[in-house]
Amino acid sequence: MNFCAIDLLIPLWKNCHQVVKTLFKSVKSLSIPVGLWITLWASGYALAQSGDSNDLPFALPDGFRVTRAADDTLAHDCFCMTLDSQGRPVISGPGYLRTLLDENSDGVYDRAVDWTKSIKAGAQGLWVEKNTLYHVSDGGLWKSQDNNGDSVADAPPTRILELPTGGEHDSHAIRRGPDGHWYLMVGNYAGSISKINSDPQAPVSSSVGQRPRAGTLWRISPDFSKRGVWAHGLRNCYDFDFLPDGQPVTYDSDDEREASLPWYRPTRVLALGPGSDAGWCGSAWKDDDYRVTMPTTLARLGRGSPTGVAVYQHVGFPAKYQGAVFVLDWTFGRVLAVYPSGNLPVEQQTPNKIPSEIFMQPSGSIGFAPTDICVAPDGSLLVSVGGRGTTGAIYRIEATLSKSVQAADSPFSKIPAAESLAGLLDAPCPWESWSESRWKPLVTPESIEALNKLICGDLMIDSESTGLSANRIAHFKQRASQMLARLGVTPSVDRLLKAVRSDSAASRSGAWWLIGHGNISPTDQQKLVRDTGSVPIPTAIEIPNESTTWDPVFGNAELRNRLEAIGLRRWP
Repeated sequence: MNFCAIDLLIPLWKNCHQVVKTLFKSVKSLSIPVGLWITLWASGYALAQSGDSNDLPFALPDGFRVTRAADDTLAHDCFCMTLDSQGRPVISGPGYLRTLLDENSDGVYDRAVDWTKSIKAGAQGLWVEKNTLYHVSDGGLWKSQDNNGDSVADAPPTRILELPTGGEHDSHAIRRGPDGHWYLMVGNYAGSISKINSDPQAPVSSSVGQRPRAGTLWRISPDFSKRGVWAHGLRNCYDFDFLPDGQPVTYDSDDEREASLPWYRPTRVLALGPGSDAGWCGSAWKDDDYRVTMPTTLARLGRGSPTGVAVYQHVGFPAKYQGAVFVLDWTFGRVLAVYPSGNLPVEQQTPNKIPSEIFMQPSGSIGFAPTDICVAPDGSLLVSVGGRGTTGAIYRIEATLSKSVQAADSPFSKIPAAESLAGLLDAPCPWESWSESRWKPLVTPESIEALNKLICGDLMIDSESTGLSANRIAHFKQRASQMLARLGVTPSVDRLLKAVRSDSAASRSGAWWLIGHGNISPTDQQKLVRDTGSVPIPTAIEIPNESTTWDPVFGNAELRNRLEAIGLRRWP
């Protein structure tokens, strides 16, 4: 479709009050120059209205294609997105919260259904579980339900927590972690967030001599009653996800005003361990990267405005990108990928370097302002576009080459609940709502018992008898411990003790992760403290054969999980 100046004036006229308000607000705060704003808005509108989706002006690696799944009509100025239990996008922008429907299954969304009319500012955090939607907006975390399946809330949302919202550095993303707890990302201007703190034993708290500072990541109990800070010292992270080993990973802002100064710190992809401090003290001071409390930096990506984050735990993309962290840069219109060097052929690996690349960006002068990213059930990536009054859209990135294939034969074929166990351990993107709705029906007493046996060593799998790689075996045991925690099931103390004394490094690592993140009674904790003291401690640089592709980045997983468990439990 060709367009001319009048095509740009029509939506400008329709949205004149919103455009002018956003423009002058941006100019007043010096957050975005007038010329840049007009360029982003006009070129973004041109891109969203372009006709042939197969000819969209994007640069991508060979073997991928991008198509437009929704235009500005359905996703105007979209700045937040999640997927529901059916894999459908739930999106938000100024004054709307809606579900997109693809009624003919052609990959393009045909219409939108508004979830509620009561939202005012638009959500900067969204999460769906079954028929319940959680959103961060309008001064709080809100909850609403759709029990009749029409994608419309049955009643007005109810507020669970009072939060500072609305600003670009206020409360942002929320999601449930592999341990079953909620995690909430908050920016560095949300000072009043401290009012919700109710966990004196949190990793960042007065009990360990720390006062939460700047941007924070919160860990909240499943019933929202216990709320504490997991990590702090961030500037303004908008989104986060979880690495395959369960660590939160995020993309933190730089300070654009210092870009030409010697102490400038670029945007960073960070793995947030408990109690970590990313070093942001204010515009005049940032702690050095070598501080012991600094989180592990996976990538330094230069100037940018970090938005969406997604960890690709799927087989729809080539092996190079499996387990990769995809992050979005709003300012320069980039989709970037960070992945373990073990994903590359040996001859392409560089010692002590974590590969990163610009995965997608527009070509020419076309505007592209990505805001959020999700992994769809088919393995494609969905990227929303919008922010600050710009034209919105949803784009789909797909692999066109043959997809990766996992081992055809299950290593569990000779045990009870074999099919259920395989489905639990190999579920793609397991903590996403659409994935959980698929693996949850597989949970039976038999499959839970099999998960327990896998952790403690009563269910033996090895490379020789199964043909599985050591990486796959480590992945299975890691996933087994996470599944048990997510389901609220903790193995008995005797089984945990058997696991931490196992000959399998992956079993020991998984058991320590469960001890740190599982629901363990005080009595059982005392027994674990008494009886694990004699368990040998590995060295940090010792990477066992049973390890996952990210383990070389963080060091010995067993040691890390053991130290975290001792710290999280406040053991002497």
